Amino acid sequence: MEQVILQASEGVQFLLEERDQKLHIDCDEDIRMLCDGEWLTEALINLLKNASDYSQEGKNIWIEVEQTNVFTRIYVKDEGVGIPEEELPNIFKRFYRVNQEVNPNSVGIGLALTKSIVEGMGGTIHVKSEEGKYTWFVMTWLKYYEGR
Repeated sequence: MEQVILQASEGVQFLLEERDQKLHIDCDEDIRMLCDGEWLTEALINLLKNASDYSQEGKNIWIEVEQTNVFTRIYVKDEGVGIPEEELPNIFKRFYRVNQEVNPNSVGIGLALTKSIVEGMGGTIHVKSEEGKYTWFVMTWLKYYEGR
């Protein structure tokens, strides 16, 4: 997982530097997950780009990876503007955009693609957000064991 996280962070490094934002990574080097690394990298880049777009200059963004005997979970957190509660049910819809002014060149497919990638690998994604404070995207993959 560490390699996937580093590739994703490299994909948005120019945005973070341009906006004086700091990315914090918390991923133990021994965490492993059977997945399509290229697609997972793409999903993380989408989430990191959104975190950067919707956070002011100088703010922090985090990627944290947690693994237990039951699941692997990746968090992407920011200190951005947050998402209004009434918008949350729509954010994973294709072409849906919460704030048209933040990135006028965006067409609103990043979160829909991210959801498709995560679910295509057997995972789930959900969001927690408080307007004016933060947004957390949480991706979870359950571990399945064969045998009894």
